[in-house]
Amino acid sequence: ITASASEVCAGTTVNYTATPINGGTTPAYQWKVNAMNVSNANNATFAYVPQDGDVVTCELTSNATCATGSPAISNSVTITVNPLLPVSVSITASASEVCAGTTVSFTANQINGGTTPAYQWKVNANNVSNANNATFAYVPQDGDVVTCELTSNAICATGSPAISNSVTMTVNPLLPVGVSITASASEVCLGTTVNYTATPINGGTTPAYQWKVNAMNVSNANNA
Repeated sequence: ITASASEVCAGTTVNYTATPINGGTTPAYQWKVNAMNVSNANNATFAYVPQDGDVVTCELTSNATCATGSPAISNSVTITVNPLLPVSVSITASASEVCAGTTVSFTANQINGGTTPAYQWKVNANNVSNANNATFAYVPQDGDVVTCELTSNAICATGSPAISNSVTMTVNPLLPVGVSITASASEVCLGTTVNYTATPINGGTTPAYQWKVNAMNVSNANNA
């Protein structure tokens, strides 16, 4: 007997063929798996989905005149069955919310990618040119959706190519910071106190002030 393959992925059908010698005009076949008869497997060919290590043989009963050694048992064929390897990939980003113009680093973590997994990074479902490594550095726009496609070269990989989770970027606009000051008077008599007021631009929720006189910091002068 011969088999269409000696090593397959789990769930694959293997076709076996028996070649009789002196089987007569109507040879009778009985296929066996692990020495056990297979029901209704009585033809010269046998299609079977093996388990790893299954040993397949065929018993031939001849109707030839003067046949000897009948029934005869064939050689055995042992099939190696490799498990199915579900392929997947997940990505993480160094940040999901950044300021405009900031570079974000993305990293892909693959499962069952094989010895040489192939990566393709995508932004808004479009391939990014030359972005084919496990890491990807990119300056995003607000709302950009980043994903990664993984193609596996593992034996018996399933679900390849696989698409990762998506990371949606929030990109905040740059806020130029400024401050202007006004004085309660620009000309006074010697010894008169002058009140100064700072008006911040994009100072945030808790702006920090430092007043200066002649470019020198004034101690404890930290209010608006």
